[in-house]
Amino acid sequence: MLAVNFIDPSYLKEGSPIQRLAWKTLQKLELFKKLEAFEPVLTGTIPIDIAISSSDLDIICYCLDHETFIEVCTAYFSEEEKFKVRKKKIRGAETVVVKFKTPSFPIEIFAQSIPSIQQYAYRHMLIEHHLLEKNDDTFRAQIIAAKKSGLNTEAAFAFQLNIPGDPFEGLLMLEDEL
Repeated sequence: MLAVNFIDPSYLKEGSPIQRLAWKTLQKLELFKKLEAFEPVLTGTIPIDIAISSSDLDIICYCLDHETFIEVCTAYFSEEEKFKVRKKKIRGAETVVVKFKTPSFPIEIFAQSIPSIQQYAYRHMLIEHHLLEKNDDTFRAQIIAAKKSGLNTEAAFAFQLNIPGDPFEGLLMLEDEL
């Protein structure tokens, strides 16, 4: 099992066709360069290669000043199709969500005052990656099928692993196995 440095998105260059397209999209937008001050990390299904047709590029960021983050995103991305910014609480954390569309992918950028590698999205992705590496291709296919049936990624893993309750919390119980 090869270790993947998910912090540096350059691993996408050598990945599956959808990962290579994600790399080109991120490069064209200069997204990681423009958001460098906010510790951007690509999370979700594309890094671990279980994307389906509706998958987007999920980027998490760390910021202590949400207004500055909004200003930066607005300056760089407001001309993108369907650009939208909103604030909300996610699991008690103040969060800024920036959404827009590119020709290849919808993009969602989440910013919290929690360091990127401590956010749920990153932690879940590491657990999910570990589970995909540990199991066979049938397991991967079952996860993808569950996603295609309408489950989000965490719920798909929880369903396949018979994890009861909240799948977001349940997956974190597997963190010690990493």
